[in-house]
Amino acid sequence: MARSIGLFQGLVALPALFILGEWALISLFETNIPIYDFITSTFNSIFAAGILFVLVVQHNITPSPAIILYFEVAKSGLATAVWLWLLLDSIFGPNRSYQRPPRGPRIARAGISVIVLLILFYPTLVYAKMEEKRSRAIEVDTEADQVQTQAEEDRGEREPLLG
Repeated sequence: MARSIGLFQGLVALPALFILGEWALISLFETNIPIYDFITSTFNSIFAAGILFVLVVQHNITPSPAIILYFEVAKSGLATAVWLWLLLDSIFGPNRSYQRPPRGPRIARAGISVIVLLILFYPTLVYAKMEEKRSRAIEVDTEADQVQTQAEEDRGEREPLLG
């Protein structure tokens, strides 16, 4: 389940990476674009690249449930950082610049990012946490069975054979 959702996570992060990366390069070399736009697009493209990097690494290895949980925490953290940046930008960002879109579309983008966050990123985090708890419980049960088996074997060796 998590691998198929990872495809959709990548499909969300890839266009954000390319569009924001292009805007960062444009705003780097243009003189009339504010530095705030460069910083915003640079950091958000780095967050999107981080999500894609985690997806590629997660797809190419077969990790334990604990490592999967760490990957999901990283992806959800990066996606939450993008959402938080969009939200704070729509609330406190500069709006007097002629190149800045009005607050309405920026608030709509922040709202759409909440929906994407709740549908694509947080369910995989919850699923990874449940799988990690389940694997830990299985390990504890296995260790308890091994201890009990070892105790039975030890008791059998200490008793006399004919008595």
